[in-house]
Amino acid sequence: MLPIPRFNKNDPLHVKLAELSKKCHAKVASIKFTKKSTAGLRREARRSIEKEIAEIDRLVSQLLGL
Repeated sequence: MLPIPRFNKNDPLHVKLAELSKKCHAKVASIKFTKKSTAGLRREARRSIEKEIAEIDRLVSQLLGL
């Protein structure tokens, strides 16, 4: 089990993660997908938000002290 803390609106890391999540959802929702398979769709989605995913990984590592 990961020690995932509850959301704290006063924690700047939590707020930034929430903002990045909203940004990712909006970007993926606006994609005009070209692939038909689930794997292809996932690849396209991940490609469109790869910078945000890297930032999320960095922030989560910081949040969890990894």
